Amino acid sequence: MTKDNKSFYVILAVVSLEPMSGYDIKKYIEGSVSNFWNISYGQIYPTLNRLVEIGYVTYDVEKNGNRPERKVYCITENGISTLKEWLVAPVEEGNPYGSELLLKLFFGSNISIEDNINHVIRFRNQQSVYLENLNSIRDRLEAYKEKDRNMEYQIITVRQGQIHAQSKIEWCEETINRLTEIKKYKGVEK
Repeated sequence: MTKDNKSFYVILAVVSLEPMSGYDIKKYIEGSVSNFWNISYGQIYPTLNRLVEIGYVTYDVEKNGNRPERKVYCITENGISTLKEWLVAPVEEGNPYGSELLLKLFFGSNISIEDNINHVIRFRNQQSVYLENLNSIRDRLEAYKEKDRNMEYQIITVRQGQIHAQSKIEWCEETINRLTEIKKYKGVEK
């Protein structure tokens, strides 16, 4: 596992917030950055082991009564320096059009217009649910920002997701209208 793996930095960043166990990290990711970055549970512990190995995090073992011991990870000064270097480095975006939907639409003349419209409707519905989730997250963050001004940074990331989801919904509406017009123009199903 190398530092080219962006999940390496995500886990390092999560640990920088406060000391956490692997389970705590997983829960935090599920409730926050999983909306725009996916990390499997299976990635967390190998990444934490690597971060410990190179000195970016340390851990303490906590005993919790009859429950199993757990490791609680904490970022080191070297970890903070590395995290800051990554945070200020230029963003490396992947292919923003790596979408099976777009691939299917590109070759959509091979299936019925109705099937193409159904693909877009399903995608629009998914984006609508995603947008509702982001709206709810933003509402919760807005409620806490008076207590914690750092929430503004999280609101910024949620807002990007809201705008992105809204633009996808608008694209879906435009695409459905365009496909409907093609169907009327051709006067046929395909």
